Amino acid sequence: MYDIELLKQEKLTGIIREFQPRNLRLVESGILPVQTKGGHSAAWDIESIPRDLGTFEGRHSPAGMRSMLTVGQQNASLIRTFKSKTMQGSLLIDLRLPGTDDRQVVAQDEVTRNLRDLQMLIDRQNEFLIAGALQGSLAVTVDKVPLTISYGFTVDLNLNLTIGGAGNNVPLAWTDPTSDIIGDITKLKVSMTEQSGFDPRTVWTSSEVIAAMMKNNKIVSIIGGTSAAAEAVRTGTIAEFMGMRWIAYDGAFKNSAGAITRYIDKRDIIMVPDPSDEWGLMNVGSDAIPTDDKRGIREVMGRYAYSTLVENPASIAIFAGEKRLPIIRNPLAVYRTRVTA
Repeated sequence: MYDIELLKQEKLTGIIREFQPRNLRLVESGILPVQTKGGHSAAWDIESIPRDLGTFEGRHSPAGMRSMLTVGQQNASLIRTFKSKTMQGSLLIDLRLPGTDDRQVVAQDEVTRNLRDLQMLIDRQNEFLIAGALQGSLAVTVDKVPLTISYGFTVDLNLNLTIGGAGNNVPLAWTDPTSDIIGDITKLKVSMTEQSGFDPRTVWTSSEVIAAMMKNNKIVSIIGGTSAAAEAVRTGTIAEFMGMRWIAYDGAFKNSAGAITRYIDKRDIIMVPDPSDEWGLMNVGSDAIPTDDKRGIREVMGRYAYSTLVENPASIAIFAGEKRLPIIRNPLAVYRTRVTA
């Protein structure tokens, strides 16, 4: 047994939870509010907000019934990340040194660096999960077995809208500076609001789409030379255009073979309302880990980290994990459209 404070589960878990995600805009945005519910699976209704006005009640009438319109159910196991890193056994000796000896400081730094590396991997995976959910389907591999989770997006509304030329018979790609981008956005925004009851507030797209917008004749005539245009060039974000914030998002991941894949296709735009668990959330569960004395098992909620001794060779293994699953309760609240040729 070892009783170094830094290597205890509560201390390691506290450290890994304190790290902030870096360069992961979907995670950082809080687009899907986090709800820690525990457990190992999630079940949810696919809902549609009732759009009727209903009737009014008299002064002494009983309350009328009102409920969400459930159009389907979905359930899935939470997706688990469980990774480890090994450090030399001499680190434990260095940690036991009293005071602020250089060896002790170096050992503490090594523990922190390894925790940060595990934290960054989990956050990158969360970015991937959120991006998939916002596009209606999440494809992952669990223990080398492919798994696909569908969120019940209505294909006719979310994927096949006519784009370009405001729906004319011969639509123009947004890369054409004479295309009617404003008319197209109007069509998309009105369609989403009418179908879902949610007002789109944020648009996730690519630098390519933002660049096409900033070269469009009509848009240039409206915001060209303004602070909005300057911000778009400087930050890749249009703070307010037709009631929505437009974010250039080029996040990507690289596999072991070196192939780079974007989280969201460069031709797509994804319109979403303000963050609310009414339409979507990140469901975080629980996992089982050994107690600090290694004599029992305990349940931990949310992200966690712990350590254990390895005998051959003498070393220390640090483990970190999280069980979670992005949930889209109202698929019509997320509008995904391919806009450029």
